[in-house]
Amino acid sequence: MVLEVFSDLEIKVQKSVDYISLLKLEINNLKLKNQSLKEKLKNIYSLKERIEEKNILIQEERMKWKRKIKSLLEQINNLE
Repeated sequence: MVLEVFSDLEIKVQKSVDYISLLKLEINNLKLKNQSLKEKLKNIYSLKERIEEKNILIQEERMKWKRKIKSLLEQINNLE
């Protein structure tokens, strides 16, 4: 009777140890995946920042062209 109880306990302990080992592996895999995702996110933020900067430059350039065209149109209108 006692041997059966110890045997059952040993089996349960071994199953628990195996499960804990699997969980540790899963944790390590998730940590690696998390790190990879952090790097991707960092790259995305960097790209976003560059796009925003370029957008500002393009908008400024657009405004310059708009002023030039407006000035030219005014000059043409003054010729009449």
